[in-house]
Amino acid sequence: MDDRQHEVCKNNRIKTIAAAGETDINHESRENVGDEMQRWPNNICRRLSTASLLTNARLLLARFPGGRVDLSQDQQTGIATVRLDRPDKKNAISGQILLDLEAVADALSEWSGGKGLLIHGSGHFFCSGGDLAMSKGTSTYEEGLLLAQFAQHVFTKLRSLPLVSAAFVEGAALGGGAELATAACDWRLLAPTAKLGFVHVRMGLSPGWGGTAALSRLVGPSRALELITSGRLVACQEAIAVGLVTDEVDDLEAATRWLQARTAAPAEVVRACKEAATGARDEAELHAKLWAGEAKLEALRRRVKHLAPKAQKD
Repeated sequence: MDDRQHEVCKNNRIKTIAAAGETDINHESRENVGDEMQRWPNNICRRLSTASLLTNARLLLARFPGGRVDLSQDQQTGIATVRLDRPDKKNAISGQILLDLEAVADALSEWSGGKGLLIHGSGHFFCSGGDLAMSKGTSTYEEGLLLAQFAQHVFTKLRSLPLVSAAFVEGAALGGGAELATAACDWRLLAPTAKLGFVHVRMGLSPGWGGTAALSRLVGPSRALELITSGRLVACQEAIAVGLVTDEVDDLEAATRWLQARTAAPAEVVRACKEAATGARDEAELHAKLWAGEAKLEALRRRVKHLAPKAQKD
């Protein structure tokens, strides 16, 4: 997104925080939130209301700037492109990037003409995972739980959009980047030399941003456990063979064409297919709505010759 769009996303995020009961984000509150959380009982996060949890998570994340998320929306194709823009850190996910991703999800939820979402990284690298500064700056159970729950909240919002979504991976998707590609997206497209790895064990961690469940759905619990406990990197062809990756594409332009081929139908049709496939709405109800819709009538008009009786020969 350009500067104006980025400001809109930032304002949307601030409005979201205000709606949750926090009317201002100031420097002092950002500094004090860590001290405040250290005084919480160990199980306090589980008792917080969703609004309070999200508000405290946003305050915590605001302490860790770095990078941004750029959003562009093609009104003609109905495809939104989201770019992680932090090339100096291989697009490591900072607090700011998580907040931006939430704002992007909110913006796209209001885009009635949207059909597809393509997420990629700048500098020919998808994402190196969570920001080390954020890892070093948060060391308590409460902080770890807040970060994990907020990331799951954001990735779920992205995955729940009525847009079919794909992550295009160049370079690598590592750790939290692998979780973004699996937990937030319907499909994963890899460049020929790209790799994907749940490398959390190398940092003394297990996945926490929704990647474990997403990976298990894709490749089965046994293989998911092997990939997570080994922390090994999976190359493109193996990833396709085990069902982790959907397809191999050469570059961003090819990834865009790939997604366009799967969003050629009218928006209401693509969105209904997404909602039916994810169980967001009843399949029969979605089908019935389209049955009486303009897209079906137009399809019949285009194919009227197939419906007319054949002329009888003399």
